Amino acid sequence: MNTEEEERIEAVNRYIRGDKPSNICRDAGRSEKWLFNWVNRFKTGEEEWYKSRSMCVRLSNYGTQNQKKRHTKSILWTQINAD
Repeated sequence: MNTEEEERIEAVNRYIRGDKPSNICRDAGRSEKWLFNWVNRFKTGEEEWYKSRSMCVRLSNYGTQNQKKRHTKSILWTQINAD
């Protein structure tokens, strides 16, 4: 387990014990959004809720295809207007 994972577990444990979110976040140097992200992950019941997830999983083929289409249109537009 790395330091970030230990920090997440400690923050969520403090929240469960009733510590104020503002105190937890101040001590950890993190935002309340960060804290509640991990509190909500804990509440899912996943065994390894404290582990980071790859951002690659969130990219869909649809998004990738849209990026390709926009890039292609940009190139075509540049070529047409270059004349």
